[in-house]
Amino acid sequence: MDNIYCPDKNISIDESMMLWKGRLVFRKYVKNKKHKYGIKFYELCKSDGIVLKVKIYSREATLDKHLFGQTGAIILDLIEKFLGKGNHLYTDNFYNSFELTKHMIYQKTYICGTLRTDRKSNSKECTKAKLKKEDVISRSREGVVVAKWKDKRDMLMICNLHSLQMIEVTNRGE
Repeated sequence: MDNIYCPDKNISIDESMMLWKGRLVFRKYVKNKKHKYGIKFYELCKSDGIVLKVKIYSREATLDKHLFGQTGAIILDLIEKFLGKGNHLYTDNFYNSFELTKHMIYQKTYICGTLRTDRKSNSKECTKAKLKKEDVISRSREGVVVAKWKDKRDMLMICNLHSLQMIEVTNRGE
């Protein structure tokens, strides 16, 4: 399949749950999901939603902590065949870290997404800054940009793909 199909540059990783009420060693409980008990999947998808690769959550597979933690190991496993091809990977705050984003530069793979404020290597200036609505603060180090802005609530972003440049967007009809 890899020889026949080549996806576009934009790919993303996310997780999903399949409802499962029976007995299963790797059944997962996630309190904020619609289906609280089930089988958890990690999916690598194209920008149009086509699934390229799936990894099923199991405790045994996630015990092997990688240099970038459990979530870093998941990402590197899912995008293994796409490393070095200049792909743009979009993720949510469950997966991102400064170390992983920096590592992706050397793999010629670009990553962009939201970031949890409690990650160890976050810029303290960005995470601790008190912002007013529409304020932005950013820091760049080793090719990685971390930015925080406030709209309705504080948002933290990490990226090695885009530079930090604010673009004014207007909605039609306003």
